[in-house]
Amino acid sequence: AIRTGGLMAFGADVAKTLTRVQEDLDSYYSLAYRTPPGSGDSARQITVRAKNPEWLVRSRREYVERPESSRMKDRILASLFHGNDAQNTVVFRVELAKPTKKRRGVFLVPVTVRIPVASLATLPQDGQRVGAFSIYLATAAEIGRVGDVTQQTQPVFIKDADREGARGKFIAYEVKLMVDPSATRVAVGVFDEVSREHGIQQIALPRMR
Repeated sequence: AIRTGGLMAFGADVAKTLTRVQEDLDSYYSLAYRTPPGSGDSARQITVRAKNPEWLVRSRREYVERPESSRMKDRILASLFHGNDAQNTVVFRVELAKPTKKRRGVFLVPVTVRIPVASLATLPQDGQRVGAFSIYLATAAEIGRVGDVTQQTQPVFIKDADREGARGKFIAYEVKLMVDPSATRVAVGVFDEVSREHGIQQIALPRMR
């Protein structure tokens, strides 16, 4: 709490702290600035100074910069419990095949993600269009147990001569998902690495025996 400009209290001190909380909520300035993207979950220091040195400024001392991959994983986990993301902009279809037992307590579920070529952004490069997308998957059970989020990235190459014909086609991406037999649903996300847009769907898993 101290590192981020907050205050910690317990016992009888909590009542005294409530006055400070009310002041912070009723009177404040909101400042924002843009930073270049980083490569990981790194902490950045923040210093806020007032022109009048007699003024006391309370502010966050640091924040953790999170890359898009970390944010996407958070969205996937949230969708398992709160439904699809309201900011979905990438359209795709998900098809699940019949699960097969790999070993005791583990099943393989073939997952096919079909993405319209027209929904992906690409950039010109050496006579072709180049792009990439990432697939995110995570499962959950009714008892609240959540599996790890898996991520796979796939590049996209479309020749300029084939660009118009490709717009009406789909890219089919297949992955075999290892799941616990207690899992009841899977969240599938597609992240466009060029446009930075995404789409997420929650799909019910078939019963595994």
